[in-house]
Amino acid sequence: ELSAGTGAFLERWIAARPHLAPRVAGARRATPVQATGPFASRARRPWAPGVALVGDAADFFDPFTGEGIYAALRGGELLAPYLLAALAERSPLGERTALEAYARARRHEFGGKWMVERLIGTAVAFPALLERAASVLARDQSMADLLVGVTGDFVPPREVLRPSYLARLLLLPA
Repeated sequence: ELSAGTGAFLERWIAARPHLAPRVAGARRATPVQATGPFASRARRPWAPGVALVGDAADFFDPFTGEGIYAALRGGELLAPYLLAALAERSPLGERTALEAYARARRHEFGGKWMVERLIGTAVAFPALLERAASVLARDQSMADLLVGVTGDFVPPREVLRPSYLARLLLLPA
């Protein structure tokens, strides 16, 4: 979509939003339009020969859920013993074995959280679903507290991935 340039993209984007276009109709651009991204990508694996990744370098973290700092710090803690083992190895195979173990440890540690992130991202992409979930959470403080605890990394993700929690979130009257 950016092949015509960032300025043309912005103009098309604004024109496609009738509620916004009239508000900026007389505006003049003060500087050229700049863009960066996309950011929503993950490394295929969190290591390569001679390098290991943690936090945002290894995964995309949606700023909506705010997991980047925790994942970087916890990822560093997870990496430490595997990195020491990899550095102690004298062969590429030994290094690979140690760093593959790190990748497995990351999946075990963060897998539930990644699932919660995907579910939140799905809800954000579908306004009706987001509105329904927000309505239920606004009425049920314990459910809201549980979700905040999971996104804040002090409650295990399994608590909101339970079928009973998801059913209450999606099936309770809005």
